[in-house]
Amino acid sequence: MLTVISYLEQPMTFDSFFGPVTLQPGRNENVDERRWRNCKTHNADLQALLKKGLVVVEELG
Repeated sequence: MLTVISYLEQPMTFDSFFGPVTLQPGRNENVDERRWRNCKTHNADLQALLKKGLVVVEELG
């Protein structure tokens, strides 16, 4: 499971092959890694938000 931080003002759902990934504003803990990886690779909207720094994966350690 991953922790993803969303700087968006409202919840957003991204479709992946394995099911949706919904991000609430702020800290999102326990995001399914398989769905996240698929979204990050294939969802253009999420890719754009990552590039702008509006969605960030929290690094552990």
